Amino acid sequence: MVLVNALVGYFQESKAVKALDSLAKSMSVHATALRCGTAVDLAASQLVPGDVVLLRSGDKVPADVRIFRTKELRIDESTLTGESVPVNKQASSVDKDSVLAERTCMAYAGTLVSYGQGRGIVTSTGQKTEIGRISGMIDDAQELDTPLTRKITRFSHVLLIAILVLAGVLMLLGLLRNEPFTDTFMAAVALAVGAIPEGCPPP
Repeated sequence: MVLVNALVGYFQESKAVKALDSLAKSMSVHATALRCGTAVDLAASQLVPGDVVLLRSGDKVPADVRIFRTKELRIDESTLTGESVPVNKQASSVDKDSVLAERTCMAYAGTLVSYGQGRGIVTSTGQKTEIGRISGMIDDAQELDTPLTRKITRFSHVLLIAILVLAGVLMLLGLLRNEPFTDTFMAAVALAVGAIPEGCPPP
């Protein structure tokens, strides 16, 4: 049963990993960039600062872009700023100290072009983009330790000690009654495994 369970778990896990890989490939962001005067289709990971990208309705912005040409360009930045309506973009510069939501001459990675067309120069890619910076801040955030999690951890430690003591007592009683060591040991292990709640977090 253990072998069958391990095999089923392995195949299910491998199928899930393959499905996630296929989903990630289908959702990979592509961009239309001008190189040597020719429009080429590139993966977002191939863009470098200085590339000129074309933005059209329905495109996902592949990197942080400084817009220099627009035609009624509107970009949905709700994933980044929380704005519920698309933002009108323009080529004219804004104050460098403007907040993110007011930088109308910039388009940011991960946002969606909802209307119009535009062109811009890539300024940042990958983790150097605004969305990448936010992602890095989330990764660096400390795990929150709440009173409930502290109580659960303390309970797990107490439960572990109690189970080990009971298993040790059972094994000692079996040896005092001249039971075979193998049978006594297996009974102690069975007691320890059976006493641990299935949903209990590891101590």
